[in-house]
Amino acid sequence: MKPELLPTGAFEWKRRRRIIYATLMFCAFAAGILLGAAVDGRDTSYLHAITYCVFGLATSVIGSYVFGAVWDDKNARDALNKGKSE
Repeated sequence: MKPELLPTGAFEWKRRRRIIYATLMFCAFAAGILLGAAVDGRDTSYLHAITYCVFGLATSVIGSYVFGAVWDDKNARDALNKGKSE
């Protein structure tokens, strides 16, 4: 389908996915740096706190992406069904 035929906001998922992928790449990069710092023998209590934050960010981004996609699909279906009934 062409973007103009879809309900409002449906074309924005391409932009949203870019932001999500960039955030997850940042999390992977940060996890790699943390792993390198842990192997290097840095303060592990400090690294644990940062690791929880990085994985918490990744988990919340993935959860929000799934929830947002389901919600957006439901709204799109409702808009299409509303258009058919009129």
